[in-house]
Amino acid sequence: MVNTKNILIIGRVGSGKSALANLLVNKKESLEEGGRFEEFFKESDSSVSETREIKSKEAEIERINYRIIDTIGIGNAELTDEELTYKITETCYKLKDGLTQVLFVIGGRFAKEEIKIYNIIKKLCGEEITKYTTIVRTKFHNFQDPEQCETDKKKLKEENKRGNKKIRKMANLCNEIIYIDNPSLNSVNKEEEKVYKKRKKESRDKILKHLSNYQEIYKINNLELISEIPEDGKKDEVREILEKERQEAEKTISFKRVKQLLRRKPETVEEIKRSSLEAFVEINSRCRQM
Repeated sequence: MVNTKNILIIGRVGSGKSALANLLVNKKESLEEGGRFEEFFKESDSSVSETREIKSKEAEIERINYRIIDTIGIGNAELTDEELTYKITETCYKLKDGLTQVLFVIGGRFAKEEIKIYNIIKKLCGEEITKYTTIVRTKFHNFQDPEQCETDKKKLKEENKRGNKKIRKMANLCNEIIYIDNPSLNSVNKEEEKVYKKRKKESRDKILKHLSNYQEIYKINNLELISEIPEDGKKDEVREILEKERQEAEKTISFKRVKQLLRRKPETVEEIKRSSLEAFVEINSRCRQM
């Protein structure tokens, strides 16, 4: 029996998610001069997703059998967060032989929407999935310069220290952040194609070297239990987690508002009274909802 390593690729619309899937399933010969690079997964650099359904393709890469799974882009206008999360987690449940890696593709900095979707997947599939998740930073021109990659990685984490705690946690929990450049070969001249193929080949080698370091398989602990839940029940579970995420976000926003009100430096008695009253109303409102 041939063991197949499942690689799940997730990311925002236009991040280079499908382009990465194509890079992995194409043979290395397709990146040589005169080679034909095929677009098995529809690529898009725009904000409109070309991936309407989750698709997969099996390929033998460096004598290892892989199943590359391209998911629907986060931010797809045709699906709600609930529908998108359900489709991705349902795909995970169906992988009875487990996951080798989740490649979380970002085109630049993290967006809160991306973190929210990943956190829901994590809650449904188990906290341990973070140990099998790699952040892949695409469209990074200096991807072959270790110093530049390390500098950007530090900037990413320093930026997160000043921002959302969930984003900072995401950056620290995942097993690695790797950098690649995977330019499109559409509408380029022969000279550009030669340069772009070289960058794509180097990026492919970097990803495959990274994947070769991971031999363990992640199997969802509650797979059997989840498989017995009817489809509507699974959607209800996703809906419930989304609602909790929304409530947590509201609490954060509200308490930030309280801090802003209390940090004001009112100049008149009336302004002091108004600021105190507004802060009290916000605190009282939050306490009632807890």
